Amino acid sequence: MEKSSLAVVPVLIVALLQAEAFSSPRTTDPRPASKQGESQHQEALVSSANSLFARGRYAESAAIYQHLVTASKPKPRVFHMYGRTLALMRKYEQATVQYRKALALDPKNVEIMNDLAVVLTRSGDPLEARKLLTQATRISPMYVTGYNNLGSVLMKLGDDGQAVNVLHYSLSLQPGNSNVRKMLNQALGRLFEQDGKGYEDWSDVGEDELVSRSTSQEDPLYLDVDLLTGRRSGGNGICAK
Repeated sequence: MEKSSLAVVPVLIVALLQAEAFSSPRTTDPRPASKQGESQHQEALVSSANSLFARGRYAESAAIYQHLVTASKPKPRVFHMYGRTLALMRKYEQATVQYRKALALDPKNVEIMNDLAVVLTRSGDPLEARKLLTQATRISPMYVTGYNNLGSVLMKLGDDGQAVNVLHYSLSLQPGNSNVRKMLNQALGRLFEQDGKGYEDWSDVGEDELVSRSTSQEDPLYLDVDLLTGRRSGGNGICAK
């Protein structure tokens, strides 16, 4: 991180400590006196960093997050928020490092998986992004953000058939999402090479034709229409399990 960002850390921390000392007349010593005091001190810093992040002051919030991840044993959320801050500053490689640390501590957190997948896609690794998003949607079958981004990644990889499967299911979970509808129409148009064919014509497409044009079922990431709609599983579909 740049020197200017690092220089913000002591200024912000001193200000926080002074505020804590002023609001607590029982002690004039701003240093944490116990483990409980240290925990409260760390929570105050996290709160300050989160507030700065919410106000778009990313350089300042990143400086505090950096201090937290190096000076304590932070929770996964701190690594995650530090990664988000770095990603918004377009420091994708650094963001990836922080997301991986967060995921190591919380391996089933679908939001971390999603955010890591986004920066991996932007930094040129859509294949790993696809694996992460597929895993995320399996862990949390109603995680619509994961389906949306998975569909986008599949389109980037040129796998329009699978993208149609994922986006069609995603749209069934959020029928009013115009962005998903637009992506689905684009994927269908690319899949059938007919510019005017879109979601409204889905019933005319024919699921057998869609499956035949999609990725091979030998692909472990394949999500076919029968399984998504529940006919093969005999229930409400793979995404409702």
